[in-house]
Amino acid sequence: MSVEPQKTKDVKSVAFSKVFPMDRQLFDYALKQGAFSTYVKRLIQRDMEKGHKVIHEEKNSILIEELLKKNEKLEEEIKSLNVKLEAIGQIINEQN
Repeated sequence: MSVEPQKTKDVKSVAFSKVFPMDRQLFDYALKQGAFSTYVKRLIQRDMEKGHKVIHEEKNSILIEELLKKNEKLEEEIKSLNVKLEAIGQIINEQN
């Protein structure tokens, strides 16, 4: 009786219709990219990152998310301050 080795990979298949032209285009394009599995993984990675570099260690990933949120808040505060400065500038110009 032989023991089956533990699976080290999960495999998911992707189906492309031969009837629908868009599926055909997607399939043909994906094949031109080289290693299909790597290409699909990178697409998923980019989707996860949403344009931001993700460090794949959980603690660092959480830290990056927190920093991005703080950065967004700071950018909103800067916009608010710029509006206030512009209003002050208009008042000064009116007084002169």
